[in-house]
Amino acid sequence: MTHGVPGGLLRLGLAALSAAGLTGRPPRISARPTFVRPEAGGIVVRDEPYLITWHSGTSAHHTLTLFTGDETALFAVQTINDTVDGGSGQFVWLVPPDLQPGRYTLGLGPRPATGFSGMFEVVRSGGAVPVLRLRPLALVG
Repeated sequence: MTHGVPGGLLRLGLAALSAAGLTGRPPRISARPTFVRPEAGGIVVRDEPYLITWHSGTSAHHTLTLFTGDETALFAVQTINDTVDGGSGQFVWLVPPDLQPGRYTLGLGPRPATGFSGMFEVVRSGGAVPVLRLRPLALVG
C-alpha cells in the first residue's frame, strides 16, 4: 500500500490517467486501417495506376507492403512505399509491369496493428480480364 491506497487501485488510477493522456506520455493509438479498395476478389491490372483506399488509419507514416500466399501464411513480395500517410486514406499504386499474375493482399501499418486488404487478383495488362458470367434466370409462369 502507498499512503493508504491499495496497489491495485493505484495501478488502476494510473492506467486511467494514461488513457486520458494526463501522465505526460502520449496515448497509444493502434487503429488498424480497413481497406475499401482493393476489395476481396477484385481485379488489379498490372502496368496501370490503381487507387488504393482505406479508412481508420493513423496519420503517421506507414509501410505499404504487397503480400502473396495463403491467407494464413502470407509472404512479403515487395514494399510498395515506406512513407504512406495512414491518415490520408488513399495511395495511387503504379502496378509494376513485371508483377507476376496471381493472388495478392496489401498490408498497411506497423505490426501487430497492420491492416490487410482482401485477397485480389493481379492480371496482365492488355489481356482479357476475367468476367463473371451469370446464368439467365428461368422464368416460371
